[in-house]
Amino acid sequence: MGYNGAYRLVMLAVLAWAATMQVSAAASALTPQLSSFLSTYVANSALAAATYASEPVGGGTYAVVAMNASSTIVVNTTSSAYSFVFNKTLAAKALSPYITAKYYPNSIALQSLNSTMAKFRNTSQSSLNDCRTETGSALYQCTASTPYVSCLQYTCQSVPVCTKVLSNFGSGSTFGYGLFNFSVQYDDLNTSYGKFFSTLASMSKSNAGASISQLSTISANISALTSFMLHNPVFPPPTNISTSQLSTICTQYTSGTGPWYCTAVGFCNPVTFNRTLISSVQSQLSALSALPLSNSSISALAASSVTLANDYYLPVFNRTNLAAFTAFINSATPRYTALVANMTFIVSGYQNSSLSVQLNALKAAYAGIQAAGAQQNVTKANATLAVEMANSIALYNRIAPAYLAAYVMAGNTTALLLSKQLNYKVVQPNVAALALQQAKINTALSGQVNATALAALSAQMKNISAQASAVSTPMSAGAAVKSLYGGMLASMLYSPTATMDASLASAPSYSAVITLVIGLIVLVVVYFGTYFRLSRNRKLNLTPRVRRAWLMLFAVIFLIVIVLSAVTYSVAQGANSFLPADGFTNLVAGSQNVYVLVNKSIASNASVQQCIKSIKSISGFTNKSFYTVNFTAGYSCTLNSTTTGQLCINKLLYSGAPVVVMGPGSNGSITYGGLYGYTLFAYGQAAYGPSCPVAAILRVG
Repeated sequence: MGYNGAYRLVMLAVLAWAATMQVSAAASALTPQLSSFLSTYVANSALAAATYASEPVGGGTYAVVAMNASSTIVVNTTSSAYSFVFNKTLAAKALSPYITAKYYPNSIALQSLNSTMAKFRNTSQSSLNDCRTETGSALYQCTASTPYVSCLQYTCQSVPVCTKVLSNFGSGSTFGYGLFNFSVQYDDLNTSYGKFFSTLASMSKSNAGASISQLSTISANISALTSFMLHNPVFPPPTNISTSQLSTICTQYTSGTGPWYCTAVGFCNPVTFNRTLISSVQSQLSALSALPLSNSSISALAASSVTLANDYYLPVFNRTNLAAFTAFINSATPRYTALVANMTFIVSGYQNSSLSVQLNALKAAYAGIQAAGAQQNVTKANATLAVEMANSIALYNRIAPAYLAAYVMAGNTTALLLSKQLNYKVVQPNVAALALQQAKINTALSGQVNATALAALSAQMKNISAQASAVSTPMSAGAAVKSLYGGMLASMLYSPTATMDASLASAPSYSAVITLVIGLIVLVVVYFGTYFRLSRNRKLNLTPRVRRAWLMLFAVIFLIVIVLSAVTYSVAQGANSFLPADGFTNLVAGSQNVYVLVNKSIASNASVQQCIKSIKSISGFTNKSFYTVNFTAGYSCTLNSTTTGQLCINKLLYSGAPVVVMGPGSNGSITYGGLYGYTLFAYGQAAYGPSCPVAAILRVG
């Protein structure tokens, strides 16, 4: 039960027992030192009304502070280092002598119990002794273990008058069993009286609770035994039932089936037990049992004391500790989160039981600190987490480098192979085979590899990287056209209103025209530098045959110019959809400004945002300026407050700076192409997803 419930029972007992019981322990005013300590947590008005008792426990001293009739707390005052007691076991040890001193019954109460029980015993003792003499029990005392026949032989059959009556009824009669039960019950009753008086005599403050419980049990047994004795047929029937009533009642029953008095012989004289006296004993014991003297009651009071101490302590502690705890958590959490993420990453791919165990220990320490909250010792919590963090970092630094080196190598090799593949419209078989090998290695690294397997995989990747690096960039006619005509095309195609698609579609025609113009200029130069000059200086004999030859020559040159223009158109048209990616990555490596153009429909996508961060964080790109620009249908965007719509896109294309375009797509793809501007197109999750292949390609450049 709680303290308040126990105390109410105590008060009821005290009110009923005030005349015979000591109800309070010696109390004195609070000491200045204790008052100073408590004043931090308890109002001065409450302290003024409080009392305390000093109790020594196990080499220490404890103050039991009674705030009021129903509120008690325990304070450890050992060596003047004052602190609340929050341990229930320790609180119970300090409260036990205090409670015992306060509620232990005084000598008057104990003497009253003794004398009342003695009176109860004495009121019936004379009648019982007479019956023992008449039944022979005075000669031989039967117990519950005495055989029935032997009991009758040693008792009743040793007394002539009893023998005569028994012979009339028979040894197996109700009267015979009454004789046996009387002797056994008297033995139990006499033993119970002895136990009661010896238990009462040996009761002390150290065993009060257990002794009171034993006395209650014994008194209940005595009450029951005396009630049973009154129903023994060796005694006469009740005086309140007349002979006529007895005759009327008992005739309706067969032998041995009616009430006990139907078989009453009245062999012994009536016996009288003063029920008022035994009830008084039981009432006194009931009042004592309600007092908090038992171990369970003291434990309940100790629990209530700890709860009350917490009620006083925690609000003050939380106010002063919350700021420190919050600062500690705010400082520790980012470092903890980053470390756990790093360790989890290593554990997910690398077999190492030590790192797994340490990771779990770190998580458990942090979870415990968070669960304890501001109520804990922040300094101790900080030290605990610091130890686990230090152990984790030391182990991580020893184990992680090998796996991280392999993981980085895998990323670099994968990026190199991807870059090599993007240099070909149709991937070369040797590059495809290397990419397949690397894909298997990447799968293995994402599983659980041990140190031996990791070393073997690293050796394989070095070989793959060496072979991939040896694959040269193929010759590209489209790249040559872009290199030759890029500047001119940019000037020719730039328009504030033209769409990006329209400009790109026009580029092949413009390239063909440029080739045609250049060819015609060459033809004109050749004409004036040869035929015209020679003819004018009369150094050429213009016979009809010579004229035809020169005409054929210029016709062939013109035809070659036409063919070159057509070839240029075809090559340029192909370059619109594909160019070797090396050209773009090299441009990014040498460019100061890089633009990332993102379709608004995917601008908020977490993978897109993470991919943009990955691009900006590429090692060696820290000196570059990255600009993220959102666009809508038709590549309409806003570069600044004055450059919007198609003009925005055209300015980006005209600028000569590299542009990465990210857009939605069901089938992921990365392509570099277009004679106008330098644009890498990345569509779908496969291009800008969690692994961000675009960033991998740019890193290779």
